[in-house]
Amino acid sequence: MHNLRLSIATATMASFSTMLLGMGQGSIWLPVATVVAAVVSVVLTDVLRWFHLHRIVANLAMIAAAVLSLYNFLASNSLDQLLAIARLLTYVQIVLFFQEKSVRIYGQLAMFSLLQVMVA
Repeated sequence: MHNLRLSIATATMASFSTMLLGMGQGSIWLPVATVVAAVVSVVLTDVLRWFHLHRIVANLAMIAAAVLSLYNFLASNSLDQLLAIARLLTYVQIVLFFQEKSVRIYGQLAMFSLLQVMVA
Protein backbone atom coordinates (compact mmCIF):
# COMPACT_ATOMS: atom_id res chain seq x y z
CA MET A 1 0.00 0.00 0.00
CA HIS A 2 2.87 2.36 0.82
CA ASN A 3 4.41 1.86 -2.62
CA LEU A 4 1.03 2.43 -4.26
CA ARG A 5 0.68 5.77 -2.51
CA LEU A 6 4.24 6.66 -3.51
CA SER A 7 3.52 5.67 -7.12
CA ILE A 8 0.36 7.78 -7.22
CA ALA A 9 2.10 10.75 -5.60
CA THR A 10 5.05 10.54 -7.99
CA ALA A 11 2.81 10.18 -11.05
CA THR A 12 0.75 13.17 -9.87
CA MET A 13 3.86 15.27 -9.27
CA ALA A 14 5.25 14.42 -12.71
CA SER A 15 1.91 15.18 -14.34
CA PHE A 16 1.61 18.55 -12.64
CA SER A 17 5.18 19.52 -13.53
CA THR A 18 4.54 18.62 -17.16
CA MET A 19 1.31 20.64 -17.07
CA LEU A 20 3.30 23.66 -15.89
CA LEU A 21 5.74 23.07 -18.71
CA GLY A 22 2.89 22.74 -21.20
CA MET A 23 1.37 26.01 -20.01
CA GLY A 24 4.72 27.71 -20.50
CA GLN A 25 5.03 26.27 -24.02
CA GLY A 26 1.40 26.82 -24.95
CA SER A 27 1.19 23.12 -25.78
CA ILE A 28 -1.35 20.59 -24.59
CA TRP A 29 -0.12 17.36 -26.19
CA LEU A 30 2.85 16.82 -23.86
CA PRO A 31 0.84 17.19 -20.61
CA VAL A 32 -1.94 14.98 -21.98
CA ALA A 33 0.56 12.29 -23.01
CA THR A 34 2.18 12.44 -19.57
CA VAL A 35 -1.10 12.20 -17.67
CA VAL A 36 -2.24 9.26 -19.80
CA ALA A 37 1.11 7.51 -19.37
CA ALA A 38 1.09 8.19 -15.62
CA VAL A 39 -2.39 6.72 -15.13
CA VAL A 40 -1.74 3.72 -17.36
CA SER A 41 1.61 3.01 -15.71
CA VAL A 42 0.21 3.21 -12.18
CA VAL A 43 -2.52 0.73 -13.11
CA LEU A 44 -0.57 -1.67 -15.34
CA THR A 45 2.92 -1.43 -13.86
CA ASP A 46 2.43 -0.61 -10.19
CA VAL A 47 -0.98 -2.01 -9.21
CA LEU A 48 -1.64 -4.97 -11.50
CA ARG A 49 2.04 -5.62 -12.31
CA TRP A 50 1.07 -6.83 -15.78
CA PHE A 51 3.71 -4.89 -17.66
CA HIS A 52 7.03 -3.24 -17.08
CA LEU A 53 9.88 -2.30 -19.37
CA HIS A 54 13.06 -4.26 -18.95
CA ARG A 55 15.95 -1.99 -18.05
CA ILE A 56 17.71 -2.55 -21.41
CA VAL A 57 14.54 -1.75 -23.39
CA ALA A 58 13.96 1.33 -21.26
CA ASN A 59 17.55 2.48 -21.83
CA LEU A 60 17.15 2.02 -25.59
CA ALA A 61 13.91 4.04 -25.51
CA MET A 62 15.67 6.81 -23.59
CA ILE A 63 18.52 6.83 -26.11
CA ALA A 64 15.97 7.13 -28.93
CA ALA A 65 14.33 10.05 -27.09
CA ALA A 66 17.73 11.70 -26.64
CA VAL A 67 18.55 11.35 -30.33
CA LEU A 68 15.18 12.83 -31.31
CA SER A 69 15.63 15.70 -28.86
CA LEU A 70 19.22 16.26 -29.98
CA TYR A 71 18.04 16.65 -33.56
CA ASN A 72 15.50 19.27 -32.42
CA PHE A 73 18.10 20.88 -30.17
CA LEU A 74 20.68 21.37 -32.93
CA ALA A 75 18.16 22.76 -35.40
CA SER A 76 16.79 25.45 -33.06
CA ASN A 77 17.51 28.81 -31.49
CA SER A 78 18.32 29.14 -27.78
CA LEU A 79 14.70 29.29 -26.54
CA ASP A 80 13.70 26.30 -28.63
CA GLN A 81 16.79 24.47 -27.39
CA LEU A 82 15.53 24.87 -23.83
CA LEU A 83 12.16 23.51 -24.91
CA ALA A 84 13.86 20.56 -26.61
CA ILE A 85 15.56 19.74 -23.31
CA ALA A 86 12.23 20.03 -21.51
CA ARG A 87 10.62 17.63 -23.99
CA LEU A 88 13.51 15.21 -23.44
CA LEU A 89 12.82 15.29 -19.70
CA THR A 90 9.20 14.44 -20.38
CA TYR A 91 10.04 11.59 -22.75
CA VAL A 92 12.41 10.11 -20.19
CA GLN A 93 9.76 10.45 -17.46
CA ILE A 94 7.27 8.53 -19.58
CA VAL A 95 9.77 5.71 -20.06
CA LEU A 96 10.55 5.69 -16.33
CA PHE A 97 6.84 5.38 -15.50
CA PHE A 98 6.80 1.94 -17.08
CA GLN A 99 9.87 0.56 -15.32
CA GLU A 100 9.61 -1.51 -12.18
CA LYS A 101 9.82 1.10 -9.45
CA SER A 102 12.77 1.33 -7.10
CA VAL A 103 14.17 4.13 -4.96
CA ARG A 104 16.37 5.11 -7.91
CA ILE A 105 13.39 5.37 -10.32
CA TYR A 106 11.32 7.40 -7.84
CA GLY A 107 14.28 9.72 -7.29
CA GLN A 108 14.81 10.20 -11.01
CA LEU A 109 11.11 10.96 -11.55
CA ALA A 110 11.24 13.55 -8.76
CA MET A 111 14.42 15.14 -10.14
CA PHE A 112 13.04 15.35 -13.67
CA SER A 113 9.85 16.91 -12.30
CA LEU A 114 11.88 19.55 -10.49
CA LEU A 115 13.86 20.28 -13.65
CA GLN A 116 10.64 20.63 -15.63
CA VAL A 117 9.31 23.16 -13.12
CA MET A 118 12.56 25.09 -13.39
CA VAL A 119 12.30 25.18 -17.19
CA ALA A 120 8.61 26.14 -17.04
